[in-house]
Amino acid sequence: MISLTSFSNKLLCFALALWGCTLAGCSGLRGNPLQMPQLVATKASPQPALAGQILWQAAVTGGAQPLSYEFRLLTEHRLTVVKRGPENQWAWLPRNPGDYQISVKVEDAHGTSTVSPWQPYLIKPGIERGSRIAVLPIENLSGAKAPLQQISVAYTDMLKETGLQLMGTEQLENFMYRHRMRYTGGIGAEISAALRDEDQVAAVMITSLESYEDSIPPKIALISRLVLCQDTPRIAWIDGVGLSGADHPGLLSLGRIDRIEELQKKALATLRASFENYLAGGRSRGKNTEEQPPRDYYRATDFSPDNSYRLAIVPFLNRYARKNAGFVVPLHLINSLANHENLDLIEPGLVREQLLKYRLIMQAGPSLAIADALAHKSTLNADLILSGYVFDYQDQSGTPKIDFSTRLFSGPERKIIWWSRSYAAGDDDVYFFDLGRYRSAHVLTEDMTRAIGQLLFPRKYDREPDPTELNPTGYNQH
Repeated sequence: MISLTSFSNKLLCFALALWGCTLAGCSGLRGNPLQMPQLVATKASPQPALAGQILWQAAVTGGAQPLSYEFRLLTEHRLTVVKRGPENQWAWLPRNPGDYQISVKVEDAHGTSTVSPWQPYLIKPGIERGSRIAVLPIENLSGAKAPLQQISVAYTDMLKETGLQLMGTEQLENFMYRHRMRYTGGIGAEISAALRDEDQVAAVMITSLESYEDSIPPKIALISRLVLCQDTPRIAWIDGVGLSGADHPGLLSLGRIDRIEELQKKALATLRASFENYLAGGRSRGKNTEEQPPRDYYRATDFSPDNSYRLAIVPFLNRYARKNAGFVVPLHLINSLANHENLDLIEPGLVREQLLKYRLIMQAGPSLAIADALAHKSTLNADLILSGYVFDYQDQSGTPKIDFSTRLFSGPERKIIWWSRSYAAGDDDVYFFDLGRYRSAHVLTEDMTRAIGQLLFPRKYDREPDPTELNPTGYNQH
């Protein structure tokens, strides 16, 4: 039997021990106070886009373990959480030029949090005015006869006005002859290195003609991209344009364009303006639209769209659509995903190079064999492989109609984490006075693929930052 005096003495000793532990900052209860984190980058600002990874590391003391880190990216008044979890570092491969700010929020096991000050960081374009580039002959994916050389010359003349040095036509032809280069829809690692080392070319402009129709009203669609000549060539800029002479007829059809030459000039000028905006350090605005979401889709519940991924998009299997449609849809998907900071998009020329190297064909459609080959560390080390089928692609005369499916493989896990089916026609949602009508298959496909990108990699953390998050001290404990 414990006496009352003995029990009182034990209770007093426990109280004194607890009081002493609190004064000493004992970590068994609340822990030492969580201090403001220090954020350090491995490369000083400014840096060119796609010049290599920039490692951001957070150092913090105190707090109750375990700690959680949330890295934040702020640009153009939009805040994006780019990584969260127990790791105190984030590897950033900036794709787009612009003024960025980076911060990290640290939270301990008790919910106490602190935020580092915002650090400004300037990303310059992947190339500068005065750089030397090669403009490859235009790839014809239209399935129609088109004056490719005339379009190439007109586009090249426009690009000369941007202040870049262009590789001469004869010099480019000699290079292509020496290296037996016949494919102009992309570049692999060997061609990229040869252009850089032999002819001091910094980047290559690759353009694909998606649609061409010279009847009345005419139609034209092009997708153009700039690929940096690095050991691993990467897409620095990509954009597309699709126009019809009947897009804006206006009153009494005075705005109708009946000459393909006029429409072609307008399309090329649109691409040049977008490219000049890139050279000036501007970001592609894109379109925030979900007008054409997939009719049906599946997404694995354990797939995290916020992580960083290396993504390979392979040519789609053409089931019943017109010629080359299996190459057109992947280009649209690349364009729709180009502004996602957490994606490292693999140049299609690199994908083609690996498929040819291992003699892989897709007669039966997307397969795990192709996914395994592209995901292996000795090849492209792709985390994700996107493929699919094209069932219909009508872009000539009449109403455009598009029908395709997508399938996303996780390379390391060898499983499908996404599937979708999209189909739409240009007259599906037509209102009074033809409002809502699509006259270009390019624009319709652009909206369909952009909707897939928003569902597959939703940037749900993109938002206007709260004023407390922009506290100049960065210290925000709760």
